[in-house]
Amino acid sequence: MANKENPRNCMSPVFWEDFKDAKLDASKWSLANPDLARVEFLSPKFKATANIKQHDYMRGILRLGFKMTPEGPRGAGITSLMSFHQYSLSRNRISPIYFEAKLRLNVTPGHRGVFRVRNHKEDDLPLSDLTFQGGAGLAYPWARLSSQGGTRDFPPSRGEDGYLRTPEERDGFNVYGIKWYQDRYDFFLNDFKVAQIDNPDPAKGFVISISHTAYESDRKNFDGKVSLDDIEVDWVKVYADLN
Repeated sequence: MANKENPRNCMSPVFWEDFKDAKLDASKWSLANPDLARVEFLSPKFKATANIKQHDYMRGILRLGFKMTPEGPRGAGITSLMSFHQYSLSRNRISPIYFEAKLRLNVTPGHRGVFRVRNHKEDDLPLSDLTFQGGAGLAYPWARLSSQGGTRDFPPSRGEDGYLRTPEERDGFNVYGIKWYQDRYDFFLNDFKVAQIDNPDPAKGFVISISHTAYESDRKNFDGKVSLDDIEVDWVKVYADLN
């Protein structure tokens, strides 16, 4: 894996969501299958340091559940209602935008979580569909780019080991990031750059979605007798170069 870097360097936050309200903010997100989603709060953790008690404040976690039904997989998901492409137009130049989310993906097989950045309208060309997807303790960057000339897929190249290096990373929360440039897309995992796609046809109107789903290839690994683990979302942030 490449050296660690700061993909937010010289950028300013323009959007954030930490799920500290009891309900999902309907002005920011649309919600698929709301009966399978809920916001929970983690209690503060106290620890003594000398004579001072320090504690982490209560924080919200969005849990996205999943069911396998006779009709197929059914999972919860959220999609941002706003488009972020306007932040790329800074002082008459094209500026980068960085999207990131702190997620815990599932560790049992047969279902998966997906962090996606894509066009606001999926039928608009050129189309960029940029994702981190994973399950069973693995995570992969993936991209699908479509234009008038056809569709190109950019699958992962790291193999079955995925990009998570330690058991703690595979079982816990990780920060997934996708950075949009006019001439390339960069994928980050815990601030390590893990993939790059050069010279895409520039797309407009990016939105964020996070979903709990399954593909047809997951069916062979699904075991309904095993307890499924929810996709957990700690926070979502977007950064832009406003200078």
